[in-house]
Amino acid sequence: MDLTGVVVTADALHIQTDTANYLVQELHVHYVLPVKRNQKRLFDQVKALPWAQTLTLNTTLNTTRHSGRGQAETRTAKAIDLAGRTDSPHAVQAVRVRRYVRDLRTGEVRGPWPTR
Repeated sequence: MDLTGVVVTADALHIQTDTANYLVQELHVHYVLPVKRNQKRLFDQVKALPWAQTLTLNTTLNTTRHSGRGQAETRTAKAIDLAGRTDSPHAVQAVRVRRYVRDLRTGEVRGPWPTR
């Protein structure tokens, strides 16, 4: 089966150098893999990226809002060019999604949380 140009997604278990090399070098696909705290070095590298400077870097910003079940949810996604800023092979971009929830009855805001 030819998967050239396909985007493969997987859970955080697969954020391994061997997996990334196989996907890119052998299957010729793109990949989207979540970075979680169990990969401490990579997590710290991604967390340390200049997220607050999105307007001065080559990044994009997108916000969505949704209401339901008595709450309003806002998700903000930022993408940033990695340009060799992490140890993850073949990774060219990082995306951070944060979620805030407001209780429509009380007005209380909870968050931000990374989405899973």
